Amino acid sequence: MLGHMPFVFDFGDGPVLFYCEGERKVSSYGNEYEYVNWHVCAKPLYGDGRTVITPPGDSITCNPVVYADHKRVYMTCVTADIMPEQPANYRLVRYSGRLFDKMVLDGGMAVDNPNIFTGMSNGTLTVTALRNKMVIYDLETFQNNTVIFPEGTQILRVSYADDKRNLIVTYMLNGPHSVMYDATAHVVTNEITADGTPVYKCALWDGQVIHAVKGESFEDRTLVHGKLRLVPASLPVSVADYVYEPETLVEAPTEMPPNNSKQSFKTPQKLSLVQTIMSVEDDSPAGVWVKNMASQVQDSMRRQFPNCGQRRKHLAHCQEKLKYYWTEYQHMRSINEKSGGE
Repeated sequence: MLGHMPFVFDFGDGPVLFYCEGERKVSSYGNEYEYVNWHVCAKPLYGDGRTVITPPGDSITCNPVVYADHKRVYMTCVTADIMPEQPANYRLVRYSGRLFDKMVLDGGMAVDNPNIFTGMSNGTLTVTALRNKMVIYDLETFQNNTVIFPEGTQILRVSYADDKRNLIVTYMLNGPHSVMYDATAHVVTNEITADGTPVYKCALWDGQVIHAVKGESFEDRTLVHGKLRLVPASLPVSVADYVYEPETLVEAPTEMPPNNSKQSFKTPQKLSLVQTIMSVEDDSPAGVWVKNMASQVQDSMRRQFPNCGQRRKHLAHCQEKLKYYWTEYQHMRSINEKSGGE
């Protein structure tokens, strides 16, 4: 069985290892699209027994990060629906319960920027990341910052260590690396290694580093233990105040509709981005895809916020996602036009 993304938490009666367990599958879409259905499990770090936290199904869950208060246990993770041949729609969600093996999805996770690749929350900080940018939402000071890693960096996972402001960031840049990031001083302090060897998606416990090793085939990963050795690091990062800029409204066409005498000329109006996407007259695979993704965003908003006032209040949260889909659509159209396609 495949496994990666470990996280260790002690509930008072011994450390528990949370991790992603994967099962290799082939889709039924006719093209034998191969994927790994990741889901979250837990087991004693020293001992036997295994509990499935998020059962495998039509979505994957990964990057478990756990914290607790005097009332409940919380676990945040990244989830995505399994949609072969389409960009994964990653979301940061939270589970909670009185006991870690009784946690259920509570829907209590919301961030300004839903367009993420990885993320986590530990009750003090909520962090999301995409490519080389990491946004830190400080739940105590209410200050939000964007941390920019060197150009070409792909941030793969964010977790935390012994202190909730001491983040563990795994990224790819000339190979995989995991570093400690001080979210108070906003500096990279140390690289995490297994006796000098860089590690991939790791957890720290009692002088050990539990990390994933990659095999030869697609998403072939297993968990191993090694001796923790911290190496001073000087990875340059820049920090700026985070400014959320929701998509502005798009102007509608103003010219007279051709060959349609019954349709009167309309004054210029404003269309929201989702309306602009849904009004695209394009039956190509790219056009079908972008309208399908916009429709999913609409349906998700209606399910989460059945009240219209609630939807208006949270509308900005989906704009970045729609902007991404619109940009990807335009890019696909550009490639098709250059290649002589539709």
